[in-house]
Amino acid sequence: MSRTPFLLSMLLLLAAAGCASPGEIEIALQPDAAATGLDGERGPNGAARATYWTQGRVSDPIEFEATWPATATGELAGGPYPVVLSLHGGFVGPERYRWIAEHMATRGYVVLAPKHTLGLAIAESDNASYTLDEVEDRVDDEGDPLFGAIEVGAPVACTGHSLGGTVSGMRWVADDRIEALGIWASYPPDETDVESMEGYHSLLLTGSEDRIDTSEFIERWERFPEPVWKGVVEGMNHYDWTDDASEADLAKDGASTRPLEETRPDAWRVIDAWLDAVLLGDPEAADRLAAGGFAGIEEVE
Repeated sequence: MSRTPFLLSMLLLLAAAGCASPGEIEIALQPDAAATGLDGERGPNGAARATYWTQGRVSDPIEFEATWPATATGELAGGPYPVVLSLHGGFVGPERYRWIAEHMATRGYVVLAPKHTLGLAIAESDNASYTLDEVEDRVDDEGDPLFGAIEVGAPVACTGHSLGGTVSGMRWVADDRIEALGIWASYPPDETDVESMEGYHSLLLTGSEDRIDTSEFIERWERFPEPVWKGVVEGMNHYDWTDDASEADLAKDGASTRPLEETRPDAWRVIDAWLDAVLLGDPEAADRLAAGGFAGIEEVE
């Protein structure tokens, strides 16, 4: 009896994995009808997530987390919603950025967070695009939790922290679906042609106590064309963008001078206004962003 060649078997397995059902749905936050959804504050939706798998580069399985605006039982709350791709830093998995995904989901965004082999996004810089491909293929499947969650072809934002921000910049230039770039404590490689992205939106933030001197970020950010918004969060260090920073992490970082309960909401006020202005086309959010003057943020000219 003939045997199926090994490569063909692997391709069949990967194809099956790409069509497989997602992992168990986890309800991260319950809806809160009293939540205002103002800049810097959670929205009224709950937040639920599940793990998905897709296939990239012919033979590579890619795992990613999807977090969406949810009802009390974890089902999609309305929709469709804009997509935010969220890329993790080096050796720091998506679970340490769930505070970002959950906040965005309550305010009406679907957040997709791909994982990368060995925790290095730079080694698989296109995982975000494969992740978006997978979700675009699933939105018409009535049996999928993401059925109707996004509008294919609508503008997408790609965001990332540290090494994830570096790769987000690369994706912004390479993937025409990505309208907007948000990077936290990061900058793209010199060879990434960000100068060509005039007319596309970017938001560049770092903390004043980051392990990399603020002046280096500001110098690297000068390459970005308009429309760009640049700011420094007072008292925030590099690992304040992640949950559960270890002693080893903190030992190689600057010392934060304000608690997360203050710095994160300050950062959120800018991020929320930017996302609403860029992905929702909210003119009032655009006016707030243009006016600046956000508490706890030093805007960089």
